[in-house]
Amino acid sequence: MRKITITLFISIFIISCCDDGDVRNSKSIYIAGHELNSNGNSIRGGYWKNQKQTTLSTNGLYTTSVFISNQDVYLGGTEVSSSGNFILKYWKNNIPVSLTDGTSDAEGGYVVVQGNDVYVAGTEYNGTEYVAKYWKNGNATELTNGSNTALVRGIFVSGSDVYVVGSERSPSYYVAKYWKNGQEVILSSSNADNFAMDLKVVGNDVYVAGYQTINDKLIATFWKNGVPTLLSNADVSNSRSIYVTGNDVYVCGFEVSAEGTFAVFWKNGTRVRLSDGSGDAAATSIFVDGTDVHVAGYDGESNNHIATYWKNGMAYNLTDGTTNAYAVSITQNSSATK
Repeated sequence: MRKITITLFISIFIISCCDDGDVRNSKSIYIAGHELNSNGNSIRGGYWKNQKQTTLSTNGLYTTSVFISNQDVYLGGTEVSSSGNFILKYWKNNIPVSLTDGTSDAEGGYVVVQGNDVYVAGTEYNGTEYVAKYWKNGNATELTNGSNTALVRGIFVSGSDVYVVGSERSPSYYVAKYWKNGQEVILSSSNADNFAMDLKVVGNDVYVAGYQTINDKLIATFWKNGVPTLLSNADVSNSRSIYVTGNDVYVCGFEVSAEGTFAVFWKNGTRVRLSDGSGDAAATSIFVDGTDVHVAGYDGESNNHIATYWKNGMAYNLTDGTTNAYAVSITQNSSATK
């Protein structure tokens, strides 16, 4: 009997050690998002880790991005101030850092971290127009001169190079562009609105996701080194996020056709539908790990979206449908803790 007990104890100890090792080395999925009330105001903003929600604010937080660095969780967005203006902020491990003071309105909050440096991209209102900026460790660099309104949709840091992606109205239409170390690179110049939504840099290649207006139709597009590739022939399409791994380019967004509105992603130009078209759905952020494709977005009705996570096409609801909710950014790390 004693021998059986000792053997059982050893077996349990070995299994326990293996389980702990698996947990410590498991990969955690982080998704930023927010939930709105019936008036369209954010009542919960924060992130989900492995589908478990962490609320950082119930005071009008609109999240835009999540980034993991050395087990630290960074989340970016804007939060309503007492004056009613939006303050640009980021959170490090749930502790907020304000980049604007609320005396003027701000938009954005796209955050990346390199070493000890925290970069956040957004815009700030100058009294007439929104000025594109990025902040490095709290110090702002202006990218536009304030004569035209600018939109910022992302930031990427490669070595000593800082890339910010967005659009600028000049003067009647929005021009898709990005800024490299403060110098603009124009992606579109037609007499119609065009928008750049996300950017990744791989080696010497710059990839940008967005959409163009061509013959009065919005068309999902990605640019590689300034050369556009059209992704869709649907009635309306949009691309929101891009991820590059090896020779494969993944872009996610949505399509609208006579069949419905679909959350989709494209792999090397080939479309994959994530939703069934019965509701109002979109894919907002994508990353790929090996053979696994992870996508964040939303599904459901137009006034009652459900924040959604897809893994290899399988949908997981992050909210229960009682609020109007959006998942807007997704990333992954190798967790060192349970």
